[in-house]
Amino acid sequence: MIFMVFMILWFLLDIDWVVDILLTCEVFSVEIQNLPQIYKLLLDPQTQDHTLSEVREICSLFPNPPIREIIDNGFIPLFIEFLQSPKVLIQYEAITSLSHLTSGSLELTSEIINMGIAPKILDLLIQTKDPDIIDQCITSFANIISQSIDFRDQVIDTDFIQILSEITQKFSKREKSKISNSFFKTIGNLLNWKDEMTEKLINYNIISILFKTFAKMQLKQELFKFYHKFLKEKFEIQKQAIFGISNLLEINNENLIQEMIKNQVVKGISKLLTINDIQTIQIGLFCWERILTQGLNIQNLIDIFEEEEAVSILEKLQNHENQDISNKANEIIENFF
Repeated sequence: MIFMVFMILWFLLDIDWVVDILLTCEVFSVEIQNLPQIYKLLLDPQTQDHTLSEVREICSLFPNPPIREIIDNGFIPLFIEFLQSPKVLIQYEAITSLSHLTSGSLELTSEIINMGIAPKILDLLIQTKDPDIIDQCITSFANIISQSIDFRDQVIDTDFIQILSEITQKFSKREKSKISNSFFKTIGNLLNWKDEMTEKLINYNIISILFKTFAKMQLKQELFKFYHKFLKEKFEIQKQAIFGISNLLEINNENLIQEMIKNQVVKGISKLLTINDIQTIQIGLFCWERILTQGLNIQNLIDIFEEEEAVSILEKLQNHENQDISNKANEIIENFF
C-alpha cells in the first residue's frame, strides 16, 4: 500500500522531492536502529554536540517520533543532565528534544515526567536568558499541561505561571515575538480543562498576565481570539477579559480596532453591558467609545454596532441608576448614532 502511494506521488509530484522523502525515511530508520550506538556517542564530549543535534532531529520526526525507543534506550536522564550544561547549544538541543517527546501519548509522557523533567525544565527557564531555550521550555510545559488535569495542577503548583510572567515582562518586543506561539499555547491548554481549578487560574490573574506580557508588542491575532473566547466564559473570567481589552484600547491603533472587530469583541462587550455590575458596564462603555472613536475610518463600523443592537442597549443604560453610566450612554448615542 505504501509503495502504491509513493508511486502515485512519483508521477504527480516532483521526482526529486519524492526521492528526498524516501532517502530521509531510510536515513532515520537506520538511525533509530542505531540508538544504542548513538547513546554512547553522546557520552563523548568530542562527538556530543553533533550527535545531540542528530538526536533532536530524530525526536522531531513527524508524525510519529520514536518516543518509546528513546525512553527504552535511556536518553531521558541524559537530556535532563544536558539541561544543566554550561553550553547554551547543549541546553537548546536537550530541551528541544524534550519538547518533542512530551507531545506523545499520555502513557509515554507520564513515564518521562516521572523521571523528574519538570523541575529541571523550570530551573532552566529561570536561569537561561536565551529566548529560543525559553520558548522550548514553555512549549514543553504546554505539552505537559495538555495531557491531563493532574499534570496541569502539578505545573500550576510549581509557580510556573508567575515565573513565566516575570520572565517575559522583561523581554523586548522581538523576544516576545519569538515566544508568542508557545505562550498562547500554554494559556490555552491551562484553560482547556473545566473544573474547580478555574478559580485558581482566576486568582492567578491569568488574563491580566497575558495582557501585560503581550499588549505592547506587535499585534497578534491569537490575543483577540483568546479575548473572544474569554468573553463567553463565566462572569469572573469575562470581567478580566474586558479589563484586558480596555487596557489594549489605551493604545491608539486602527489595526488593533480592526482585529477586535474581526474577532467579534464588539459582540462580546454588548452582552456584558446587560449585566448588573456597575464596574463592568463602565469598562464596557469605555471600550465601545474607544472603538468608535479610533475606528471612524473603518467601513461599516456603525453597522456592526447596530447589528448588536447597540442603540437599544445604550438607550436602556440612559436610565441606569448610576449617573456616570447614564451620562456616558447618552454621550455615545449623541456622538456616534
